Amino acid sequence: MRLLAQYELFQMSRDVPGSIVECGVFQGAGLLFYAKLIEIFCSGDRWKKVYGFDTFDGFTHIDEKDKTNHKKDGTVFTQVHKGGYSSKSFLPVLEKFIELHHKESFTPGFERIKLYPGDVAKTLPRFKQECGGERISLLVLDMDLYQPTKIALEHLYEMVTPGGVIVLDEYSHRRWPGEVRAFDEFFGDKKPELKKFNWSSTPGAYFIKGQ
Repeated sequence: MRLLAQYELFQMSRDVPGSIVECGVFQGAGLLFYAKLIEIFCSGDRWKKVYGFDTFDGFTHIDEKDKTNHKKDGTVFTQVHKGGYSSKSFLPVLEKFIELHHKESFTPGFERIKLYPGDVAKTLPRFKQECGGERISLLVLDMDLYQPTKIALEHLYEMVTPGGVIVLDEYSHRRWPGEVRAFDEFFGDKKPELKKFNWSSTPGAYFIKGQ
């Protein structure tokens, strides 16, 4: 279901100017899938890329706004801890997959995927300096936590082309309150209309950026 949801989100944003940005790469399944979809449906567009942001060290900071009393099997949910969801050991494998993807690309010599490992508080400002006039057609926020989600919205929302799609992977998830709180604080009383797929639990929500 998740793969089908990603396909539908891509199709919604396919004709919107800009590239895809995924914040929260983990082991790169979504990143590589989006890159393959670009190769299939947008092969002649040499500028369209997929940018991936992740610490690859898992969660590096837990804010008070990330804490929850949600219980699983009678105990408080404990996946919100430093180092949770680390994919550091898998990063060399992902980099090899990306290298192979570029070698088999329909547009030889043009790299579709670019990774920005590290804290988004540092990597997003660098990305904005390097990207020039780049805009975003699909922004995927899948970092689970309050602080990185808020930072990503502050840096990237203005770069999303009107008509582009913004995805909130853990929105309305009882285990991950931080993402909801970041969204609520960023938009305040001007929240966009949120939607979700009624046949899939993820993503939690998505919306289309207005004019």
